[in-house]
Amino acid sequence: MHGTWRNGNLIIKYSTMILSYNPHQNPDAEAWLAMDDGEKSILVQDYHETKGIEIEGMRMHCSIHVAVENQLALKVPEVVIAYRKLRQKNVTRHNALHAIGNVFAVFFYDIMKGNEMDDKTEKEYHRRLKKIRPSEWKE
Repeated sequence: MHGTWRNGNLIIKYSTMILSYNPHQNPDAEAWLAMDDGEKSILVQDYHETKGIEIEGMRMHCSIHVAVENQLALKVPEVVIAYRKLRQKNVTRHNALHAIGNVFAVFFYDIMKGNEMDDKTEKEYHRRLKKIRPSEWKE
């Protein structure tokens, strides 16, 4: 809960808190973006561990989940378009996140090495998002 002053009155806003993560459901964008990325990553990891999903490089996997969810919550147009294309072709939400994350991972690796995501790199990311083939991500 947090408050703001408007016209001399304190307006209290109750924030929606995210207590668990499910990649098959859209998280509340405002609540998701209000959280620290570390907290988000813990929730993503908890989901995978609860489901018995073991992944080599779990921390990186969870970080990529968080990055894609952040882009969707921020309504990054190219990411939203890629996501919708996948979902319209009956790709599960979780697999759609993985498809986008698979493209993002290449650029994420470069960022982790200290390289900047400049306009040219961002345009290449967006170009590669357009090339995702839904048929490769269906269960």
